[in-house]
Amino acid sequence: MKKIPALVVSILLVSSGIFSQKMDTSEKWKRIELTIKYGNSEQVRRAIEQIFTLPEDDQKALIPELKKLFESRDILIRAKLGIMVSRVKWNDLDEKVIPFLEEKNRDVFFNALTAIEKKKIASALPVIEKLIRESDFAENDNKLQDMLRTAGKLGAREINSLLMEKLMGEQTHAENKNVILVYFSDIKYNQQTLLDYLVKNLEDPEISLTHKRYIAYAMGKLKIPNAREILTKELKKIDDIEDIDEKKKYRLFRMQIINSLIELGDKDVEKILMDMAKDDDDAIRIRAINQIAELKIESARDMLEFKVKYDSSIAVINAAKEALKILDEAKKNGDKKEIIPKK
Repeated sequence: MKKIPALVVSILLVSSGIFSQKMDTSEKWKRIELTIKYGNSEQVRRAIEQIFTLPEDDQKALIPELKKLFESRDILIRAKLGIMVSRVKWNDLDEKVIPFLEEKNRDVFFNALTAIEKKKIASALPVIEKLIRESDFAENDNKLQDMLRTAGKLGAREINSLLMEKLMGEQTHAENKNVILVYFSDIKYNQQTLLDYLVKNLEDPEISLTHKRYIAYAMGKLKIPNAREILTKELKKIDDIEDIDEKKKYRLFRMQIINSLIELGDKDVEKILMDMAKDDDDAIRIRAINQIAELKIESARDMLEFKVKYDSSIAVINAAKEALKILDEAKKNGDKKEIIPKK
């Protein structure tokens, strides 16, 4: 028998009257409750989606039935419950997703982890720390990396010694080392052993530029002693490279150094970008404007508005327009000038 696509099933559920758009709130609430109790997997998942259309008090009135759903072995329902917990404003079922972290199904795991980070479910930390300890740090493991990020956001402490050991270990995968530095940055871990690691590896020519970006990020976030001097020295090394193709390799590293220096309150960096934005070379002006946008430097707004009106290059004008959009969005959302290095 040919399987009916999920979207078609959902449409059929609505058109057949299980969840009609014409229902009033009380009728819809009762239909959701009955469906959670007696529906098949697809119907139950549809009912969970309908919960978000109810007022908060009516949502919470379904908690007794929703609690029972967490005992379901249906992985699709379990995955949907993780999404539900991350979306609802109330916290009554938050801890119910913690056991899902030990689920082998990746959707169930990642939806639960997302809910835990978004809702700041600190009681999940012991399980997360346990799973981190059991992980193979030699593997490039997305589950491990996401757990490290979440642990950092939740303010973990019990795994610090382990992670310092893994950071310094030769067998630890490079991506895991990068995320460990994000973790230490989030929890403001400023032990001397870590600070020594950052300085030593930033200056080591054998260390990859990707890892150096994360080191620069950590130095800015942790505000380590002499960080401004050390990062400024690295920036000068890059700017002194004469070969254009060689210099291009350092673009992302350079951008992160600038971001970290701004984080450290170094106003000279903003001046560097503002000077670059006045260069006669169109490409240099565009690069400066793009960096200003990515770093969300609000003080550059007047300069960008000037470029939009009077720059001789269409490409520069378009870059300035896009940068102003980014600044407007950042101002609207209250974004901070913070960029975690990308892979």
